Amino acid sequence: MADETPFTYKVLADDNLLYGPVDLPTLCEWVRQGLVVRESWIYRVEADNWHRAYDVPEVQTAAAPGTTEAAGAFGVPDHITPGMLRRIRILGTMTDDQIRELATAMHYREIKQFVPVVKMDMPGNSMFLILGGEARVRRFLNGREKILATLVTGDFFGELAMLDHSPRSAEVITNVDSALLELDGGALKLIAERSPWTAVPFLNAIIRTMARRIRTDNDRWKGVLGYLEVLEVDLSNFFGSLFKAARQNVEPENAYLAVTDEGVAYGPVDLATLKSWVQEGRVGAHNWIYSVAADSWRKAGQIAELLDAVQTATGAERVEVFSGVSTEDLWRMKVLGAMTAEQLERVGGILGLRRAKPLEVIVKQDAPGNSMFLILEGEVRVRQMIKGTEKTLTVLPAGEFFGELSLFDHSPRSADVVAIKACTLIEITGESLKKLEEAAPDVTAAFLLAVGKTMARRIRMDNHRWGKLIEYLQGVGVDVSQLFH
Repeated sequence: MADETPFTYKVLADDNLLYGPVDLPTLCEWVRQGLVVRESWIYRVEADNWHRAYDVPEVQTAAAPGTTEAAGAFGVPDHITPGMLRRIRILGTMTDDQIRELATAMHYREIKQFVPVVKMDMPGNSMFLILGGEARVRRFLNGREKILATLVTGDFFGELAMLDHSPRSAEVITNVDSALLELDGGALKLIAERSPWTAVPFLNAIIRTMARRIRTDNDRWKGVLGYLEVLEVDLSNFFGSLFKAARQNVEPENAYLAVTDEGVAYGPVDLATLKSWVQEGRVGAHNWIYSVAADSWRKAGQIAELLDAVQTATGAERVEVFSGVSTEDLWRMKVLGAMTAEQLERVGGILGLRRAKPLEVIVKQDAPGNSMFLILEGEVRVRQMIKGTEKTLTVLPAGEFFGELSLFDHSPRSADVVAIKACTLIEITGESLKKLEEAAPDVTAAFLLAVGKTMARRIRMDNHRWGKLIEYLQGVGVDVSQLFH
C-alpha cells in the first residue's frame, strides 16, 4: 500500500479493560493464543479508529486457534497485470496505478472444482472477484439445489458481507477450477484511508451494481404485487404488518459503552445515564462511545444525542457549516457520522439544503432524478402506487437517506417519498458529488463506504420482505411455487 506507517494497537477485552498499546507482532501472538478472537474490538492508536478483529487485515495473517493455516499474504502474483485484472467489470474504469494499489489489499485464491467458496448463513466480511473460472450461487429448498445465478470471469460476489459483516445469504460453489481475488472489509477501509483516490472509483462501481440490483428487485416486487391484485389476493393485512414493523424500526434500542481516560469501558447503559456521565465530566467529548444498536464507535462529541450535554459541559459553541447547519447537525446523519469536524466543514460548501412541508411529495415515482437526500429533521414515508393503490414500503426517520439509486445510476425514481412531518433535507446531486470527489477524495471514500453499508442493509431488508410475503401467501393458500417461476 502507499503508506506503510506502523500501527500500535489496543484491545478491548471481555473484562471491559483496554489492553495495550502493543505492536503488530504482539497483537498477532494474542490472536494465536486465543486472547483476541474474531469479534474482539481493536483500537488503532495512530489512526484513531476502531475495528473488529476480523476487519483488521494486519492480523489476518496470524493463524487463529483451531485453524491449520493463516490467510496468506496480501497482493496478487507478479504475472497478473492490471490489464488482466481489468477483465473484472468493476475495475474497468480504474487506472493501472489504482488497480495496482487495490491489488495490494487482495488475497489471490486458486479454488478447485466443486469446492464451496462461501456457505449460507456463515459469518463473512469479504467479497470475491472472479479472475478466471465459473461458479454458481445456490440455495437448498426442501433438500433440492436451487441455482440462483451462474457467475463467470469478470463477475463478483459477497459484497454485502464485506460491507455489513452479516452472514452469507447463499452458498457459492465453483463449477470449474477457478482463480479468485478476495477483498475483505478491513483492507478496503485501509485503502479508503490511505489511498482514497483508489477506493472512490471502486466503491462507485460496487454501489452502481447494487443500485441495479435494487431496481431489478423493485420491478419484480411491483410485478408480483400487480399479479396478486389480478388474483384478488387481499394484501391489506400484509402491508399493515409491514408498515407497523417499519414504524417500530424508527427508534432503535439505545445502549452504550463508554471508554474513559483510564482505559476502562463502562456499561452498557442507557442514553440518560450516558448523558449524566457527560454532564458530570466522567466522559468527555474526546472519549470513545460504543453504540450497541449501531455496532459502531464514535467520540462523544460526535454523537447527536449527546451534543447538548457536551456543549453544556465544555462551553463549546455551535459551529455552522452552511445555511444554519452545524457540524453537530451533520453528525446526526448516519452516512456522515464518522467524519471529523474538519471533513464536514469541507463538505458544507458543496451540499444544498431543502425543506418540505407535511404531506409534500419530495420525489415522485418514475420521475427523472440525479440526487439523494439526507434527512436532517423530520420523517418520510416511502411508497409505491400499484394499480392506483398506495403501498407503504418503509418509514425513514431523521439520520437516514433516500434517493441514492437515482444519484448513482441516473434512472427514474423507483418510489414516491412523502414527508410525514416537516422536513429539513440535505440534497447531494451528481454534480456536487463530483465536486466533492475532486476536492476531498478522503471524505468521498468515507461517504461511499457508509452509503454502501446502508444499501447492503436495505438489500437484506428487501430479502426479508420477500420472505415475509411468501409466509403470508402460504398462510392464505396461494401457491407460491407457481408465482415465482
